[in-house]
Amino acid sequence: MKKLDPDLRSSNDSSPAADSPQTLVQKKKRAKKPKVKTGCRTCKIRRVKCDETR
Repeated sequence: MKKLDPDLRSSNDSSPAADSPQTLVQKKKRAKKPKVKTGCRTCKIRRVKCDETR
């Protein structure tokens, strides 16, 4: 393999986050509520049961 000149490396290679990106990335967790196909637009976007207060 060919060694890269330190000046040619990207700035991402030298950051500590580049060593372990998986430890910093966390999945978004949805609310523990049932999926529904009906309701207002806001509730559909949030994928929660519509309480129809609007």
